[in-house]
Amino acid sequence: MLLFYHFLTTLLLTLLFPVLYPFRTRLRLRERLALGLPNLGEPAAARLWVHALSVGEVLSSIPLLEALKREYPSRELVLSVKTATGLKIARQRLGEIIDYILPMPLDFWWASKRMIDTVKPALFIPVETDIWPGLISSLKRKGIRAVLVNGRISPRTEKCEVAIFHETSPG
Repeated sequence: MLLFYHFLTTLLLTLLFPVLYPFRTRLRLRERLALGLPNLGEPAAARLWVHALSVGEVLSSIPLLEALKREYPSRELVLSVKTATGLKIARQRLGEIIDYILPMPLDFWWASKRMIDTVKPALFIPVETDIWPGLISSLKRKGIRAVLVNGRISPRTEKCEVAIFHETSPG
């Protein structure tokens, strides 16, 4: 099923690219495809990756990020954000707390792989329920655990989404 998901998303991007490209700036499109990510190098200690969808999640993650920085000062914190406005707020409000603030690419297998290889996280922490099946499965393959923070999952989506997280969590 996941293979079908990856195939379908890649096919749709290929087909819609000529239509979508004129409406987006080149930089934003490159960000969404995980092109031109900075070289973060090897972390001195295990890196923690927190993901927030937009402005609301960025703001709600501030206490968590401050606590992580306080409890684990030697670990680098990476925050990824999906929306341009969320990125702007994150850079304004969290520039001194977070080591790296990156745009979150679309959930294509190759973009997820590029993002994971760049961040090199020990733990992935999505805030609320911005769950990406391709990214979560790529994290699982690499042995990287995921912990959902402040998320709510309906009974209807529980079978699919919770199964992904249970498979990545210990015991």
